[in-house]
Amino acid sequence: MVQRRVLKMLKGENSIHIKDLLESFKGNGYLKIDNVIVRQIEGKNAYLVVEGNRRVATLKVLEGLYEDGLDIGRLNPGIFQKMDVVLYHVDDREYEILMGLRHVSGIKEWGDYEQSELISNSARKHKMSPKDISESLGLTVQMVKKRLNTYYALEIFRNDPDVGEYFVPNKLSSIFYEIMGKVEIRDQWLGWNGELNAFLNKVNMKRLFSWLVPYEKDNGEVLDPIITKRDVQWLTTEERNSNLLYVVGQAKHYDGQCVGTNEIRELAGAVYLLKADDFGKKKSHGSEKVIYSNLVINAFTPIVPFFITSGYFAQYAYILCKNASIIAVDRLSLALNFIFSQMFRGKGQDDIRKEIQKIERIS
Repeated sequence: MVQRRVLKMLKGENSIHIKDLLESFKGNGYLKIDNVIVRQIEGKNAYLVVEGNRRVATLKVLEGLYEDGLDIGRLNPGIFQKMDVVLYHVDDREYEILMGLRHVSGIKEWGDYEQSELISNSARKHKMSPKDISESLGLTVQMVKKRLNTYYALEIFRNDPDVGEYFVPNKLSSIFYEIMGKVEIRDQWLGWNGELNAFLNKVNMKRLFSWLVPYEKDNGEVLDPIITKRDVQWLTTEERNSNLLYVVGQAKHYDGQCVGTNEIRELAGAVYLLKADDFGKKKSHGSEKVIYSNLVINAFTPIVPFFITSGYFAQYAYILCKNASIIAVDRLSLALNFIFSQMFRGKGQDDIRKEIQKIERIS
């Protein structure tokens, strides 16, 4: 009774706690990498498993499957009758030290790069499929693919002529592991192609790579990379939208006509619908695609509305902007911006006037 209860506790509901070992034993058989350690129960011809309880529990589950005629993969059924163990004669203090060495300080786990490299070698050198690797290592297929994509992305970075000199595997691998696990960044923004193992959006790829290396200012000062592991989440739309202040506006070019109150009301209405989460959910014409599906704005998202025109505002339109806290930018404001802009520093009035007169469209 006690043994059944302990076994149930060890394997968990539907063997969830030993799922990795079940897949590994089926895929590889029983590999004697670590010893199963036992100690004799005082006064009895019985033994207590000190180390290796999950492995023993896994073998018991597989034994049950074997007796029911079910597949146990590459596992040799002879292991159910006899297996090698190490008998330790230890007291309680020594037992606790042994457990501490195994489960507190423990064996150091490989880093992200080493794990990805091993999985890549299994795929390339040994022609193993993600499913085969998954079963051999006791990982999910999804995790295997993520590790493979991480290694391939690191190779692209390492071979890039502009940033390859900054390739530090143990520093970059954790960042790329996060990036290659986020569909929005990997597939939508970088255009990852799983068949070619390549980023198709070269512009965004270059932008990303530039954010991962030190940046040198004009004065020679070297700044740290823009992105670290903890910053990767800010690349996703959801995180960006939840932490940004939005500037939403409308631009108009009029010849001899002022912006009226109707145009200002249209902008105010659009902002209201945006905050009501209604406008973003509207379907585009003739399709089921949602307009601005990645835009996450709610009732309390900060928005700064503005209306910009290369002409001027009617008196009541300007008053309406002021009352509705809409920033009104007219031809005069544009001219002042040009005058004080770095772009026109050192230029004369004629140059500035010519540039202003060229304005036909504001986008």
